[in-house]
Amino acid sequence: MKDIAATIWPRWIFALLLGIGLIVPLTAQQVQDDPRFDHQQGLVPEGIHIPPSMGPIEVITSDDGFDNFNMGIDFSEPHIAANPLNPQEYFNAWNTNAAHFTHNGFDWRNSTPPFPGFSLSGDPVTAYDSLGNLYYINMYSVGGSIQGAVSIRSTDNGLSWFSPVVAVSGFDKCWLAADQTMGPYANYVYAVMTGGIGGNFARSTDQGATWQTTFATTAQNLPGMMVAVGPDVLDGNNISGGCVYVVTNGGSSTSPFYTFFRSKNGGATFDQMSSQAFA
Repeated sequence: MKDIAATIWPRWIFALLLGIGLIVPLTAQQVQDDPRFDHQQGLVPEGIHIPPSMGPIEVITSDDGFDNFNMGIDFSEPHIAANPLNPQEYFNAWNTNAAHFTHNGFDWRNSTPPFPGFSLSGDPVTAYDSLGNLYYINMYSVGGSIQGAVSIRSTDNGLSWFSPVVAVSGFDKCWLAADQTMGPYANYVYAVMTGGIGGNFARSTDQGATWQTTFATTAQNLPGMMVAVGPDVLDGNNISGGCVYVVTNGGSSTSPFYTFFRSKNGGATFDQMSSQAFA
């Protein structure tokens, strides 16, 4: 009996080692067949998350509301947004492309969101949709001239980002809004920007993957075009996110007038509602 066991045992060990020797190379080969790794170094395939850069905690806020953040003179035109699915998540961006984000409402990390292939010009704006997707747009330039605003999206509150996509054309001061409702246009994202002799409106119906310009107006010649989402409650309606509002800034800096436009089909078309003069 001992002789039989002594004979079987080495054979069993040999078979096990042989199997491991065959499996490991196959597994390694399968791991390499991954589009995330099989590309030229420094290039990010379309649709693949750009690797995150966490960095150290930059700002710590106490329970009493005090923090160690030194404003200094380097931060301008900041914009902050809160995740409707998680009230502890915020993302704040400022010129030209710097940001602080938090996942617990107390500890803030520094971030420089990636826009490979684009030369940024500032005026950052942020927004979340109802699914917690974070959108961030920033103006971009070609040859020193501003051409429009470029958009990126994050599904993890700024830890990583999808590749940038041009959202809207223009020359100054972009703005952004996302439909956070559960209405017929839920999670549509809207962007506006001042043009040379007018203003442009663009929307995304696929969570920032693509953008379409659906409206342009000549009533905008001063920086400050805005967009917002509201309910449609007129004429017996009760539609969440049923109205998209665009406000333009025209005239002169000393005698401006604001023109209000409204869309009731998710930004596909707009009607002019009124024009108001302000001294």
